[in-house]
Amino acid sequence: MVQPGQTQARRLPGLLFTSPEPDFVCAQVYGEEVYIYGGNHSADNANVVARVPLNQATDRKAYTFWNGKDWVADVRQAQPILTQIPGAVTASYNPYLGQFLVTTCRPLSSEILMYTGPSFAGPWSQPTTAFRGLPPSSDGMDYAGIEHPELAKNGGRTVYVSYFNTTGFLTGDLRFVEVHFG
Repeated sequence: MVQPGQTQARRLPGLLFTSPEPDFVCAQVYGEEVYIYGGNHSADNANVVARVPLNQATDRKAYTFWNGKDWVADVRQAQPILTQIPGAVTASYNPYLGQFLVTTCRPLSSEILMYTGPSFAGPWSQPTTAFRGLPPSSDGMDYAGIEHPELAKNGGRTVYVSYFNTTGFLTGDLRFVEVHFG
């Protein structure tokens, strides 16, 4: 945790979420709330979404989960909002698009995908291939495609995406790509 005006973080004790709860990653602040997505360990790589007031982000009991109709306190009631998400995923509000933007990788592919929707809970459009990453080595794949909304320019018309490109056994490069919309 980093306090306002400080330059050093302090690690909080314990884990916020534990097994069998989803593996939540890539928090995004929007307004006064934090949104996070997590894989629910299903065969179709489904992701659920949680939210919490920003000032309560370290309080596990303050989190609510989208059940398809409303935000509820029981994570077991969370319903998938995205499927075929192989790992990392980001979501952010894009002012240029006037929509929320999800960025991820297509499973077992070099394609970086983007979806749009009216809220952090979707519903989401069909995926669009934003770009193809560099070809990975024969014993690897590209993965961890995420947007960095804090770096967007021109009101979100230009966004930046990073992904990991495998170059050999247990080696690779972190790639950074500029994406322009219309």
